[in-house]
Amino acid sequence: MDFPDGYLPLPWLAAGWIALAPLAAWLLLRARRARLDLNLWLASCALAAALWLVRAGVQPALTLHFVGAAALYLMFGAPLAIAAIGLVALVAAALGAGGWQALPWQVLLEGALPVGVVHLARRTLERRLPPNPFVYFIGVAYLGAGLSLAAVAGATGALHALAGRYTVRTVVDDYLAYALLLAFGEAFLTGMLITLFVVYRREWVATFDDAHWLRRRR
Repeated sequence: MDFPDGYLPLPWLAAGWIALAPLAAWLLLRARRARLDLNLWLASCALAAALWLVRAGVQPALTLHFVGAAALYLMFGAPLAIAAIGLVALVAAALGAGGWQALPWQVLLEGALPVGVVHLARRTLERRLPPNPFVYFIGVAYLGAGLSLAAVAGATGALHALAGRYTVRTVVDDYLAYALLLAFGEAFLTGMLITLFVVYRREWVATFDDAHWLRRRR
């Protein structure tokens, strides 16, 4: 999930910065309207940064680590979650756990993509399943987080292969097989934390709508 400096060709780096520009504009527009507990947000960013620094190297630049984007989304919503991942990526690069040149790809693949996956899971389950808190805990927090990390691993592996650094076989055998196992850990950690927060600190979870998930069925 890392892209060291000098790793990606210049056209790929330019494409990352071009793709990040509209996302950054959207974040600035939406984040200004979001309600923010700054202390909680910064503490969550620090925890996510710590998770990024606990990593295992499968091949050079093919590393495995928890992402935390799903938990950040469920706690703060999409704009603040993606902004948090941007800050985490900066901290990781400053501490030598990544490169500066490909920061846009880190934000897109480990921020926008997993947040989009969990958001889609949440909206789908809200429409299709009964309003039960366990649907939120298991379907959104647990399964959504697992799917989000699987999406990150798949997209990251595809970028490595398209950039010509590794063959598809190497990516699948030496990276995706382990990354999908890590998805279970991401799912468990996110599901556990979000469940505890909803029970004891419901105000910390912005996406848990009492009016929907606690609504009594007739």
